[in-house]
Amino acid sequence: MNKLRNTEYQFFFPENLKKYKNLKVLSLQIESVFKSQIIPEIDKLAIFKNLDRQSDQVLSQLAWQFSIDNWKENLEREVKIKLIKEAYWAHSKKGTKKIIEENLKKLNYPIQLSEWFEFGGKPFTFKITTTEANTSVYWLENLLEIINKYKNCRSILESVYLDREREKVKYRIGNFVTSEIEREYFSSLKDGDIELNLFQGIYKTIEMEVER
Repeated sequence: MNKLRNTEYQFFFPENLKKYKNLKVLSLQIESVFKSQIIPEIDKLAIFKNLDRQSDQVLSQLAWQFSIDNWKENLEREVKIKLIKEAYWAHSKKGTKKIIEENLKKLNYPIQLSEWFEFGGKPFTFKITTTEANTSVYWLENLLEIINKYKNCRSILESVYLDREREKVKYRIGNFVTSEIEREYFSSLKDGDIELNLFQGIYKTIEMEVER
């Protein structure tokens, strides 16, 4: 690369052309443009090796080429680059529990997915549990949109639990401490229907521990 920058290209002119001053001036102009505009872009030809140096337009084109789900132009560059790098593996594992969890985590939706046989639900249903809502006011709608793109067709989302605890009542009986805790959830299920009818609710749990 240094050789390209340091070379004086007018010296490559054939001897019979070096006597023409206008050609020498032209070659100096071409050399200036080549060194200032072309050489700095050469590294970008190794596209995947230098994703961090690519323009937003190139990243968007790569997202289209690899059919990346949930691509949005307002995503941070680091997230875009990570999605492109992992596009092949994401498609090869699409529809699996692992890929849903991994992709939601990359998009700032940390979740835990439980399949029907893990919680005794109806066959091919699953539920999502998260401990925090995304900063967007549309976090739930965005979450459902992403899940529907990555899950397999037969699986039905039964419920989304936003596990935010609020301790309401605390009792002490001897060495036992009993807490009544409220948890939020978003739940639904139209049996056999992939689309959710969502409603929000709160349920209470009783947790007991022994003080030592």
